[in-house]
Amino acid sequence: MRIVLTANPQLQLETLFCLNSRGRIISTREPQPSPSPSFMLIRGASTCAWAVAADVDDERANALAALAAQEPPSAAWDQPPRYAQRYQDLLPRGAVRWGPAFAFPQHVEATGDSFLDVVAVDDEALLESHFSGWVAGEIAAGRGPVMAVSEGERAGGHAVSICFCARRWTEAAEAGVETAAAFRGRGYAPRVTAAWANAVRSIGLTPIYSTDWSNRASLAVARKLQLIPFAIDWSLSGERGELMQRHGRLVRSATSFGVPQLRTTFENRALLFSRPPAATCSKPRKPAGLPHLWRHKSPRRRGAAQVG
Repeated sequence: MRIVLTANPQLQLETLFCLNSRGRIISTREPQPSPSPSFMLIRGASTCAWAVAADVDDERANALAALAAQEPPSAAWDQPPRYAQRYQDLLPRGAVRWGPAFAFPQHVEATGDSFLDVVAVDDEALLESHFSGWVAGEIAAGRGPVMAVSEGERAGGHAVSICFCARRWTEAAEAGVETAAAFRGRGYAPRVTAAWANAVRSIGLTPIYSTDWSNRASLAVARKLQLIPFAIDWSLSGERGELMQRHGRLVRSATSFGVPQLRTTFENRALLFSRPPAATCSKPRKPAGLPHLWRHKSPRRRGAAQVG
């Protein structure tokens, strides 16, 4: 029986990105890779993990890594890294994005109306009615499992709320959540996310959920499911002038990796839970009998940007 690993910073880092032999970021880990941040730091309660993009010059990359090696682990989830300003000084035109990363309880209980069926989706055609950008074969290529609440059979059974793999590796997967605009506010997002986590665990992978502090809808999903914070993700987009996507898949267009400023409010502090868990680019394994979904022509983002 395959052992499902505990979520931790290094596991999340390698789930989000493909790394070269020097530990530098080559690309995001998804069927259609998107631009990666120039610097990524994941700070947990007992360990930290970090990586620098392969296209950052060695002098600055070494300086960033030297600082990150001194970054103290911390469970103060609402606090930025100790050397945040120094990282920004090294990448002066970089855009900051940060937010919490969560582990799932051993079994996630569904919430909301019990009569709502959550089903696995393995055909992108069932997503076309309410979600744009999906490419044929994308689910099988690494977006699955895709779990969905669908319209009734009379309406064609099209998905209206989905949770899929924004990123997927041989050991873990990051959740991406999206609900069609007309169906938000009905509690579908927590239900599909719970089903996704249980499906991911059933195939021997560790489910991870992460988002930005600015994404209140996504934070609300974490609260409803009583997810357990294990790290803070903090990234700099560097000097490419691109809006970086968050590890989790972004719903369609924008993403959350690269908030233009470090400043944020901590009104969502209550969404976090006090007890954190103890603290190579291979092709993703195709799950037997389960769809994987993290599609989009644009990079998918982790967490939920448009949920309900």
